[in-house]
Amino acid sequence: MSDWRSIPCVERHKEFLENLIAILIDCTFESVSRENPVLRWREPGHLQDIINFNLQEESRTQDSLLEIATKVFKYSVKTGHPYFMNQLFSGLDPYGLAGQWLTDVLNCSLYTYEVAPVLTLMESTVITKLLNMFYKEENGASIGDGLFCPGGSFANGTAINLARFWFRKRIQNNKTIPSTNLVLFTSEDAHYSVSKWGNVCDVEIVLVKTDEYGRMDINDLKVNISEEQKKGNYPFCITATAGTTVLGAFDLLIEIADICQEFDMWLHVDAAWGGGLIFSKKHSVLLRGIQRADSILFNPHKLLAVPQQCSLLLTKHKNIFKEAHSKQAPYLFQKDKFYCRDLDVGDKYLQCGRRPDVLKFWFMWQAKKYSFLKLHARFHMLPTQDKSYLYDT
Repeated sequence: MSDWRSIPCVERHKEFLENLIAILIDCTFESVSRENPVLRWREPGHLQDIINFNLQEESRTQDSLLEIATKVFKYSVKTGHPYFMNQLFSGLDPYGLAGQWLTDVLNCSLYTYEVAPVLTLMESTVITKLLNMFYKEENGASIGDGLFCPGGSFANGTAINLARFWFRKRIQNNKTIPSTNLVLFTSEDAHYSVSKWGNVCDVEIVLVKTDEYGRMDINDLKVNISEEQKKGNYPFCITATAGTTVLGAFDLLIEIADICQEFDMWLHVDAAWGGGLIFSKKHSVLLRGIQRADSILFNPHKLLAVPQQCSLLLTKHKNIFKEAHSKQAPYLFQKDKFYCRDLDVGDKYLQCGRRPDVLKFWFMWQAKKYSFLKLHARFHMLPTQDKSYLYDT
């Protein structure tokens, strides 16, 4: 008989879920053991023989699903493994994992306080704390605003859109500035998402040369800005990088901020990787000048090893998210709420439905305090140059 109801039933599902959880707990510890491989590689055709990916007409039994779950784990890449170094994320934090499991059980979306009261306040707390860390005010006041985003690429695109909105708003207030082609400058080693979002936002992207250390070349940046001005175009934004994808280079943020101030341009800093250094007393010096950025991308799922995905976009402009994005849909954001309407944060986001990615980050932060940046296994050398242990056939 088909189990078609989408609701847990003690009689039908408790034993199944308990067995699955037992499998997941075993998988958690197996996936980080140096005695096990990072990946048991199989060619696509062989893998299709091992796991039947076809969507069958008849429902599968619970035992069959448990068997498939075991195979999914066995033949997948173990990103928490100490030898997994393929991407800019790794690790499997137990507290972050606990937060992620709780997130999935709740299966909620954050747009109004009434549908996610606990997580709304949790998100606000984390964003406020991060704003205080990145945008340090002498009087201790909190400035700016922040969003959780579905990945760093989306955050970069949102920042470009904010910069464009900021420019157009100034155009309306200053009739002396012509509405010309908008030009954004970024390093030739910047993340490819910047160029992608240039197409989406209809702005021209100019790639600036890098110096011998992989940093944006300041002289070449100035030359390119001058050339675009001569063409009659309007340089409106610079996207700097704090931790480039390949070299891990940090652009000279103070010098770039000076240029943005001189030419009245928006400064966005892609600190998806390097932003985690804000937690390090020793290495945060690499982020000098980041407090002058109009917007900052920071991915805790990279250097801090928060489970995928956890990405934030911060800005020092308090109301710009609402001004750029808000549409006040009446079926969600009614004006007669019985609580402060500022807690209904969904309208400042570009997307509506979204996962509460804050929960796993908050769990880790509470379990480890600031010490959870010790700085991650990525900075440790592999014990041998022999890569044969990565794969087991």
